[in-house]
This record gives sequence, C-alpha cells and structure tokens, in this order.
Amino acid sequence: MPNILLVGDAAGSVYALSAAIPATHTVGVVTSGQAALMDAAEGFVPALVVLAATAPMDLTLPEFLSLLAAGPATAQVPVARMVLRGDGPAAPRVEWLTPRIAVAADVAAEALRVYAARASQRYQAIVALRQRMTDLS
Repeated sequence: MPNILLVGDAAGSVYALSAAIPATHTVGVVTSGQAALMDAAEGFVPALVVLAATAPMDLTLPEFLSLLAAGPATAQVPVARMVLRGDGPAAPRVEWLTPRIAVAADVAAEALRVYAARASQRYQAIVALRQRMTDLS
C-alpha cells in the first residue's frame, strides 16, 4: 500500500481529508514539517506529501522542500498543498509544490473530490439551518 503523509494543524480539515483518501493507501498525519521528515526517515516513506494550507511549518516551505529532496528515499516524493477553505462554498484546490506524478495527482484529485462533496453538503446544511432559524424568528 502506498503511503500518503498529511501535514497540518487544522485537525478537522486534516482528518476529514484523510478520510477522503482511497482505502488503497496508508495515511499518516503529522503536525509539523520536522515530524514529517522524521516519519520519512523512520520508514514511513510517502508516495505523496500533502500540506494543509494552514500547515504549521516549523520550517519554512523552501527549507522543508529542500530537506525532503535531500533524503535519498524522499528525493522524488511529490508535494502538494491543499487549499481546503475559502469564503463561502469556494471549492478546495491543489497547488503542486513539486513536479507532480500522475498516480499521486489521481489520489489527490480523488481526495479533493470527496472532500469537496462533503464540504458542499455541510455548507448547504448550514445555509438551510440559518434560513430556518431566520424563518422562525
């Protein structure tokens, strides 16, 4: 099973995104750039690293990418940033920080599709609830 490593501090978003990744992948979740590098060094070599837009990068993004590329096992690992939130029902999107690999791109696209569908349903439920509360006022 390929490994996907999610890095982020917004627990709800990161775990919701992890639940959207196909079951054919093993998902690791960490809260810092150093933890991501340590996981990779200790054997959890990812096929894809996904940074949440709010990722608490204890390293700068260039430092993180440089250190990841310097590791023999992680030199070719693609890195994407998921922009999960926007104003209103804005669609989440993927920003590739390294050259993407087709398989990793497919996994990221599927995870975003599932995440976006769930986020849209939540947004529509909130709008309906607000409307109902207004109607009752």
